[in-house]
Amino acid sequence: MLDGLDEVPHDLRGRVREAVDALLKIYTIQRIIVTCRVRSYVGDSMLPNFTSHTLAPFNKKQISNFVQAWYNTQRELGTINEAQAKYLMDDLSSAALETDLRELSSNPMLLTTMAIIHQREVGLPSKRVQLYHQAVEVLMRRWQKSKVGEVNLAGFLKNDLKLRQVMENLAYAANRASTKMKGSGMLLRKDALELLEQNENLGEVTLAAEFLDYVDQRAGLLVGYGGELNKPTSYSFPHRAFQEYLAGAYLAGRRDRVRTFYEHAAEGDSWDIAAQLAFEEIFYNRRGENELLDLAYQLDQPGASGAQNERARLWAGQIIAMVGREAVERDRHPNGGMLYLEKLISRLVASQNSKYLTSSELIEVKRVLEIIKSPS
Repeated sequence: MLDGLDEVPHDLRGRVREAVDALLKIYTIQRIIVTCRVRSYVGDSMLPNFTSHTLAPFNKKQISNFVQAWYNTQRELGTINEAQAKYLMDDLSSAALETDLRELSSNPMLLTTMAIIHQREVGLPSKRVQLYHQAVEVLMRRWQKSKVGEVNLAGFLKNDLKLRQVMENLAYAANRASTKMKGSGMLLRKDALELLEQNENLGEVTLAAEFLDYVDQRAGLLVGYGGELNKPTSYSFPHRAFQEYLAGAYLAGRRDRVRTFYEHAAEGDSWDIAAQLAFEEIFYNRRGENELLDLAYQLDQPGASGAQNERARLWAGQIIAMVGREAVERDRHPNGGMLYLEKLISRLVASQNSKYLTSSELIEVKRVLEIIKSPS
């Protein structure tokens, strides 16, 4: 088995193909498997007289088998004992097969990412936003560990903060494109280049192009589609959850946070998940309870009506449900306290009959009310 043809530099893949051909001519080999990303298996990379197969997502049994093999290997290496291996296998299998994570764990690369986090942290984080944060770090590290010829690009990839900022900006742009195109989630190359060449990102178009071409050939947080091998026509994230999480992280870091959230509330329910993840990012990853309370107070505008205002009010309710009504009750902010809470509850009760919110949003209104109406 020859694994990772896509990890070979593009200009050397022809030589690898010739080496495999020579191997088959010299030795009697019953079966040989060469693995490669679908995206990279074109042109000189393709092996003559080989049959191509595309791997399906993992099913439940394959996920369990992977987890057992992962921790059996750790046991054989002596890093854990048999009892620890059994506990960790059961814990990761249970988490990976949960409804919320099932779609992620069916992807071998993302399941490997989960296993790395699980082993490092001795368990997966209890909150999804914490898992996404750590998974993004692992996936970015894949890029950083690869050898890069271009000096400027290598310097950029080693800059954790800059790389994270660029990925948040790309995810936000992809989420906006998804809103306009009703769910495609694709970011056109020309739009990605225009974004990346801005001074706040990479600053020049040549480096932007080098970055997009680099990530297209290496599994990670951004995946290229269409076009030629080194020139995809569009990009997206390997899973919608990463786009929405990073877009939410972008929203969480905005200086004009209130205005940005309020503007997106007018664009239908397409920003609901990114907004919720932004709130979770601020609360669980950045410990910003007071920032969240200030945001909730400003999103819920008394006397306002219409879809934009009702959605913004729902988002305010989600924030309060997350931080807990006790946090509002003890808050000494002039817009906080029981008076704010009572008014918010009253307005959300009215929103239960909204003609503007979607059915899933109306269910969310009911859930929020159940949490914030009752003292714990």
